[in-house]
Amino acid sequence: MKKRIAITGHTGFIGSALIKAIRKNKNIEAIGISRSEGIDLLNFESMIDLSNIDKIIHIAGSSGVLKSWCQPYDIYRNNILSTLNVLEHARVHRKKPVIYISSYIYGIPKYLPVDEKHPINCSNPYASSKRQAEMLCESYSKDFDIPITILRPFNIYGPGQSEESLIARLIKQVKKKNTIEVKDLRPKRDYLYIDDLIDAIIKVIFGEKNHENLNIYNLGFGQSYSVKNIIDIVAKITNKKLSVHCDMKYRPNEIMDCFSNSQKFSKRFSWKPNINIVQGIFNLLREEL
Repeated sequence: MKKRIAITGHTGFIGSALIKAIRKNKNIEAIGISRSEGIDLLNFESMIDLSNIDKIIHIAGSSGVLKSWCQPYDIYRNNILSTLNVLEHARVHRKKPVIYISSYIYGIPKYLPVDEKHPINCSNPYASSKRQAEMLCESYSKDFDIPITILRPFNIYGPGQSEESLIARLIKQVKKKNTIEVKDLRPKRDYLYIDDLIDAIIKVIFGEKNHENLNIYNLGFGQSYSVKNIIDIVAKITNKKLSVHCDMKYRPNEIMDCFSNSQKFSKRFSWKPNINIVQGIFNLLREEL
């Protein structure tokens, strides 16, 4: 029997990639949840008819660290209220399992690599909104016995991503000219290609049922790259001599290095990322240039 999976945020970067992958799997039927489908996640009553589903994958919400400093109300309202409505729907309709796509919420690492036991230290409103949504998941799982999996992906990249992300922004600049403009060359991040994230989500969809009601996992490639490293990779792949202009604008409380320990997820689901940063950037450049 096909699994009927409801996906919130199915028109966004991660959601659209997930829908595309699910369409290749004959054992899953995806149901998109969005305003374009007549469903407002901020209005619980509009979700009433979504009873005949097996799991909910909650991706929808507002994203962006920079945006969260300018529009904190929208970030908090959208990310917290949408999650509350999804969880309440799961409670009302026979405790349906929920997969929540969270984010990096650890702040400046106290040790590397960062595992799930690392202290949480949200350093911006976006991360705080995702953490508060996680806390709702934890409460609903504990209080109402709802099976919930929280995934904390580090830096996701791939086709169709907003230009607010570093790699997408750099590729757009290279497409237009041979000049790269960045604020800081030093920060290092763990970049996970979208296909590897989608593979992880699908493994959770078909995952074992004999684990704890609440499971939290980090997802990353397990290696960090600086902004300069990324620029060097782009230059090598394109065989271009790039002129790099750095503003030397350092953000307060900048995370200078972070990368994930994803062993907990890897061991439980026999998962490992397959697309390294060079191959991932090559895939993007092949599409864009």
